[in-house]
Amino acid sequence: MGFSLIELVIVLLIVGILAVVASSRVLNIRTNAQLNAIVTEANRLNRLAMIAQQLNGRLPANTNGQVVPTELQPPLYAHSFQARNPVGALWDWNGPGTSLPVYGISCVFDSTSAEPSGLYTQLDSKFDDGNAATGKIRRQILSSKPYWCFSVQ
Repeated sequence: MGFSLIELVIVLLIVGILAVVASSRVLNIRTNAQLNAIVTEANRLNRLAMIAQQLNGRLPANTNGQVVPTELQPPLYAHSFQARNPVGALWDWNGPGTSLPVYGISCVFDSTSAEPSGLYTQLDSKFDDGNAATGKIRRQILSSKPYWCFSVQ
């Protein structure tokens, strides 16, 4: 006894549908892991800045991208902001003197095309108020670079 062509096509169709469903779930798991990792790390970095504020009476001054404020060294090393984070951005500290409207740690992308499509919307709706202009997580464009700002205040 063998299988007819129709039976084989039906089995392949079912396997294909299962593969599509499974792959979309795997992508959702990956996206959620990226978002959780970025928020956890941003909260950790902001807590370090708040500890520095308690010790020094002020938040660390603004630094340009890829530079760790001296008030946060140690526990952060000078190279801590030079590697890309889980969403493919670089960390940037925005303290007093920044051009951005909030103080805190930011993810900076090289350009809007380097920013993961739709990921900020998921981030803001999952962890904040769903509005890019308000709340503790905000999206700003400065010098044609997107910033995902995690406010300390």
